[in-house]
Amino acid sequence: MGITTGIGKGDIVLTSDGPKVIEMAPRLSGGWFCTDQIPLATRVDLVEVAIKLALGQAVSPSELIPKQRQGVVIRYFFPTPGRVVGIKQAELWSAAPGIHRMGFFVHPNDRVESVTNHTPRAGFVIATSETRAEAIERADQVVNSIQIDTVPA
Repeated sequence: MGITTGIGKGDIVLTSDGPKVIEMAPRLSGGWFCTDQIPLATRVDLVEVAIKLALGQAVSPSELIPKQRQGVVIRYFFPTPGRVVGIKQAELWSAAPGIHRMGFFVHPNDRVESVTNHTPRAGFVIATSETRAEAIERADQVVNSIQIDTVPA
């Protein structure tokens, strides 16, 4: 890619034939990974580092060393395909301990398609805790308790 100084992001899939690179890009990862998940887990601010690099400023290696290790997970909502008629129980979790961020990409009367790739996700929740296992448990509680009701479209 010719990058000598800057940010690079890659996606790798582990296969039975070994790892396969499926994407390399000169940018930060999206989906709240760099803005929320990495800082929550490590207190490393990759966005600040990327800005410094873009401005030609020096970045100290200490800025990239994790200052904490906290469990952070993101989980997604995949409702039954159809027309959304309601989202229930979301308000119970919006300010719950360990729930960092939650959002929905669908609203009543929107159509939900069958899942064939990541784009039909209906929403997400980012949960934190001292351990990864506890963060997974919190996120799963949210996903399992929120109802995104649909009817055939």
